[in-house]
Amino acid sequence: MRRSQIHQRIAERGVAIYGDRSSEIAAELAMHFEQSRDWPRAVQHLLQAAENAMARSAHHEAASLAGRGVEILKFIPESAARDKHEMRLRMLLSVSLMATKGFASAEVETINARGRELFWRYGPSPELFYMLWTFNLYRQFCGEMDASLEISRQLLELAGSLNDKALVMEAHRALGAALVLAGRYKEALEHIETGSALCAAHQNHCYSVFTALDSRVMFDCFAALALLAVGNPDQSTDKLAAGLALARSIGHPQTLVVADHVAAQIHQLRGEAALVYGFAKEAVELSEEYGLELWRAYGIIEMGWAEAELGNVQAGIDQMQRGLTLHQSMGSKLRLPYFLGLLADQLGKAGRVEEGLATVANALIEAEHSGEGYLLPELHRIKGDLLVKATEELLTGSVGPKTNRSTEGSSTLLAQAQSSFAEALAVAKQQQATFLEPRILACIDRLNEQTANVGS
Repeated sequence: MRRSQIHQRIAERGVAIYGDRSSEIAAELAMHFEQSRDWPRAVQHLLQAAENAMARSAHHEAASLAGRGVEILKFIPESAARDKHEMRLRMLLSVSLMATKGFASAEVETINARGRELFWRYGPSPELFYMLWTFNLYRQFCGEMDASLEISRQLLELAGSLNDKALVMEAHRALGAALVLAGRYKEALEHIETGSALCAAHQNHCYSVFTALDSRVMFDCFAALALLAVGNPDQSTDKLAAGLALARSIGHPQTLVVADHVAAQIHQLRGEAALVYGFAKEAVELSEEYGLELWRAYGIIEMGWAEAELGNVQAGIDQMQRGLTLHQSMGSKLRLPYFLGLLADQLGKAGRVEEGLATVANALIEAEHSGEGYLLPELHRIKGDLLVKATEELLTGSVGPKTNRSTEGSSTLLAQAQSSFAEALAVAKQQQATFLEPRILACIDRLNEQTANVGS
């Protein structure tokens, strides 16, 4: 009892001395109020301390603090105020666990399940918006793009009903990002432009801690991805440069990590392997420093691709496979088709055509199941390219003059390649992904030459 009283007096003196700045020592105050069994004030300061940690990208610390808060709530009688605290603590815990254990972590869904009961109980609110926000990310990274698009539309409707411009901005960001990942680039750009226009007035809103990433940077990054796909490389370069510069200036590590990944993927599409390696390496180093395991997996894959492209093929492939293993161990499906496609392409370049065909087949299955259309034409193009390589292997492997069997087998493979290239071109036109069309047409030209050689 004596010890409890001392902790209470220390905490109260801390609040009195710091006054309006008591949030700066929230973690220390929370500890003293916990020890004195002053549960309501312990929860209040744990909530503030968790938000402080989140702002520093200290997600392990934020998760620990928010988890302590959820446990202490068991000692507080039920009330609307208590439920409000629980909702915020569960949101913080969910966002932190997504950062450290992956967006598709089963633990995240467990935390959110109880939260959803509370959020719906109190009707439309900013808290309900951010519960749906995290649920959207969970569905997206589980590889359920249709569900993500539907939840993103619900976010936009909810934000409108609340008449909250900051939430409208975030809803456009969520829907724009989901549409980019679905391969609907033109439609995505409309939402990105609308949301971006609201940034100046509503960027630093009181709930920004729950979105984890800086909205301005994300608008620029997803605009860069979409603009490149639809054939505006110069505008894409400008948007990417603006997003990276802003990410560096605000000093938010997780935002910079995501911006680095976008940069790596854009430069990969442009065939600039050295730049890919540099951005991916920075992303890996930051991810290791802040415990962002999923983003670390992304970086390992991207570094592996760059290393293979720069000439160290086997080491690069090994690194890509390690990154994919880590990626899948966290339950994540998002971007898996894209990464498998990169691996399949490098396997083909290494002469491991059969492995490459199996890998790209897996990528196409994953894309079909998830609804992720981002760079889907590339997967079909890579499959066609691997089939052409398989034709070359078949013809090269035949001894002496070409036999009827080798010619028939080659013709079959070339027909399959033609079908893959035709599908790649059709999907690119459907998506208005004009940036991808020239490389598909170049592959078709090579296919025609190969077909002519087989026929002769």
